[in-house]
Amino acid sequence: AGAAGLDTFKANLDGWLKKTLAADYGKGKVRVVLFSPIAHEDLKSAFFDAKIAAENNKNLALYTSAMATVAKANGVQFVDLFASSQKLYAAAKAPLTINGIHLNASGDAALAPVQFQAVFGKGNGSSGLLSYAALLLGVILVLTAFLKSSEENRQTTMKLVGVAVLGLGFFLFFRNSSDLPTVNEAIRAQVNEKSTQWHHRYRTVDQFNIFGQRSRIKYEGVDNATVLGAELANRDVKTANHDKGIWAAAQGKPVEVKHDNLKAPLPVPPNRKEPVPYLSGEEQLKYLTLPEGCKVEFIADETTIPELINPVQMNFDTKGRLWIAAWPNYPETSPTTKVFDKLLVLDLDPKTGKVAKSHVFLDGLNCPTGFQFYKDGVILIQSPDIWYVRDTDGDGKADWKERLLTGMDAADSHHETNSICYEPGGALYLSDGVFHRSQVETFNGVMRNTNGGIYRFEPQTSKLYRHVPYGFANPHGRVFDYWGNDIITDATGNANYFGPGFSGHLDSGAHAKYPEMWKRPSRPCPGTAILSSRHFPEDWQGTF
Repeated sequence: AGAAGLDTFKANLDGWLKKTLAADYGKGKVRVVLFSPIAHEDLKSAFFDAKIAAENNKNLALYTSAMATVAKANGVQFVDLFASSQKLYAAAKAPLTINGIHLNASGDAALAPVQFQAVFGKGNGSSGLLSYAALLLGVILVLTAFLKSSEENRQTTMKLVGVAVLGLGFFLFFRNSSDLPTVNEAIRAQVNEKSTQWHHRYRTVDQFNIFGQRSRIKYEGVDNATVLGAELANRDVKTANHDKGIWAAAQGKPVEVKHDNLKAPLPVPPNRKEPVPYLSGEEQLKYLTLPEGCKVEFIADETTIPELINPVQMNFDTKGRLWIAAWPNYPETSPTTKVFDKLLVLDLDPKTGKVAKSHVFLDGLNCPTGFQFYKDGVILIQSPDIWYVRDTDGDGKADWKERLLTGMDAADSHHETNSICYEPGGALYLSDGVFHRSQVETFNGVMRNTNGGIYRFEPQTSKLYRHVPYGFANPHGRVFDYWGNDIITDATGNANYFGPGFSGHLDSGAHAKYPEMWKRPSRPCPGTAILSSRHFPEDWQGTF
């Protein structure tokens, strides 16, 4: 909105402050502290336009000033992070943001002291009073010593005492005024874990099945709202447990957070009462119907690799290793989950094609619906976030991660952002299914989408936009042909679309009633590809 939206913004902020200040949340009058947005950092890179940063900062300065005005009118504390962040950017030797507007780990560490001091003051109040008292006493003693010059011994003693006290005063003064308390890693660990549990509660996966249309459908006498609602209650308990851990760490006590006060999950009867035969990977081969001259070979299943449960995306890296996103906790993890979703790496024997060894690259995941290789790591989808994950010490396990995007909806986990793939130009394409309300903040503004859609994301520049807004159910399939045209498959109905025909902008928003490029013989569709391999005949090459 820029300058044109200032009056509306100020009116809305003023109304919200008055309402909040008048509220009682069970503990009396609230304290409100307003923080301004940070400045847009000029990353001084060919991938980021400095003009956009300058224009954004003009608007951010206007809104920071407006916030300060409204805060003062309501008697509310205001913290100017806009100006503080600009000073930090100027002094930093390396960027403090990922994309100009979202802080990286170094940026968090740099800005945290500013926020801490604004809320809690500089250092400890008692040591501040002590430092001023010591300074005053030291000055008095030194002056007294000099004035009583006839008493030589006493004079010398008082000089020494005065200098010592004066030195102590200066030490306490500078210690108090310059630095924060050292970060207590035990507290920080509990704060981070509490934050994780709270986000699992606040932005829980599969909300459509808790609050939406499917929430009250009965399955074997129980419904999702009841079963998953009980899980939400347990997430509240886990969050509260870690809050106690924070206080224990702050008091210097041993921190031992036990979740033994969780209620047992509600039982859900199976909808199939009779035993169902479950075939191994090798046993399934004899039931496949193959084209003439073709064969299928068994590589692995969960009997040979126990972690290989519910694989949702796989890809080969430049070393010939097969990476797999495994989702054993579909549709999502529960508060009592002990074994989490994973990103696996399988080393294949070049002679036999069999798995020689395997290991877990990244554990502790929840709904890893897609991944793609990027630079020296992996870009991973775990809604509502898109992560960049790396192994920095070469031990084969991820030890560094950075959030690239957040705001991808996960209201229904098997519709959530998935099927990440590269275009020939190097951008990544992501799919989103029905029931979602994705809202992602970028330096070009907020990207919003309702229900299904395809997104185009440039990890190098952080640009994100809607490629195809359409009424998809599950656009899990997407490939690019030799000429760079994308073919999108809505998996549920096996509806296949020629991407260039409905990827243009429409003022009305989403496209509608776009014709399918190929009427499928069956549904659903579990995967698509453009064949390009000497394992197949020449007349198969380039086919969909």
